Amino acid sequence: MKWYWNRRYTLISIYTIGTFAILYTLKLLLDGAAHFLGIIPEFIHGVGSFVSWLARLFAPLIIALIIAYLLDPVVNYLQRVFDNFIKKKLPEKLRIRKKNRAYKNRVVGTTLTYFFILILIGALIAWLINKLNLSYDYLDEISAAADNAKNNFSEAYAAFQIRLRELGLLDDFIKILDRAINGISGIIQSTTNSVISSLTALGGHIVKLLIGFFMAFYLLSSKESMLSSVNKFSVLFLPKRLRARIHSVLKDIHGVFSGYISGQLLNALIMSILASILLSVTGVDFAIIIGILVGFFNIIPYFGAVLGFLIAVVAALISVEPIKVLYTAIGIIVLQQIDVFYVTPKVVGKHVELSPFMVLLALSVGSTLFGVLGLLLAVPVCAIAKIFILRYIDYRCEQLNIDDLPFESESE
Repeated sequence: MKWYWNRRYTLISIYTIGTFAILYTLKLLLDGAAHFLGIIPEFIHGVGSFVSWLARLFAPLIIALIIAYLLDPVVNYLQRVFDNFIKKKLPEKLRIRKKNRAYKNRVVGTTLTYFFILILIGALIAWLINKLNLSYDYLDEISAAADNAKNNFSEAYAAFQIRLRELGLLDDFIKILDRAINGISGIIQSTTNSVISSLTALGGHIVKLLIGFFMAFYLLSSKESMLSSVNKFSVLFLPKRLRARIHSVLKDIHGVFSGYISGQLLNALIMSILASILLSVTGVDFAIIIGILVGFFNIIPYFGAVLGFLIAVVAALISVEPIKVLYTAIGIIVLQQIDVFYVTPKVVGKHVELSPFMVLLALSVGSTLFGVLGLLLAVPVCAIAKIFILRYIDYRCEQLNIDDLPFESESE
């Protein structure tokens, strides 16, 4: 049989096969993309679980790093004070050798910082105990009142049973009472188990906090040696340009976050003073303590303001008359609005070099996108982004020599 070659049909066959091959390849790509998109949530969940596990595993270290970062300015200041004292008061022959002086002064500065913190905590606890006036007589009065209430209830319940027996309703009442007691017992048991598990978890968190607190002491006292080790590691394993860039980025981030933290602490101090004055004027007990709580809870967006407001109002309900409770509530709301629209933009914005408008915009966008975490990190992230953008603009201007070009209008 003779084979006849037809060029036209051959091209049609090639185009058909190529088209099916392309379509099949696209199908495979789309199936792969759909499968990848389908596993993205699981992948993100897995990454989140792994990060959460690491955070729980290294929780004391993370707490220690945060505490050390917050206390580092105080330690630096006390270290300088002690160093100046040594230079002025001790003769040269009694001083520590220069090689070890910085480390010794650093240890002294860290020790003084922890000493002042522990003294402050102890003084606060002693003041609270003295203010509450917890004595054995007071506890005895509470116990006697409880016994008296128990006796009165027993007598009333016995009289009630006698009356039900006279009416022939005692058996029905006992059945209803048994069902009610069983239900209440179940509720009490589940609540007790929940409270015990919560207390156990709280105890674990307190232990981690204490471990982190004391780990921070060693981080602070050996700061210079650790930074020297990190610097040696970077010199050995990182290129010079990359090392310089990482150092510049970390320096910018440190400047922004340190300014943000100091601004927030100053904001909390201002709000604590104003809230303490307001509560003292309205006659609320423990006005200073509650004012400090209101001021520092106010750092936490949304929930902190609500919690501070509730603490102040509950304290006012316990200690003052109703009209002053109303004054307290109105005053706290006014102070919080002043903080949101004036104090925070001015104080925090000044420390991170952002205008009040940018601070409010960052808080709005951060809260919308990421909730509470966005509120906490919106301002420093916005400040860091501003630094990087301005540096990139300066870099492009240097490349294009824009400084040497006059800006002319389009009409010219």
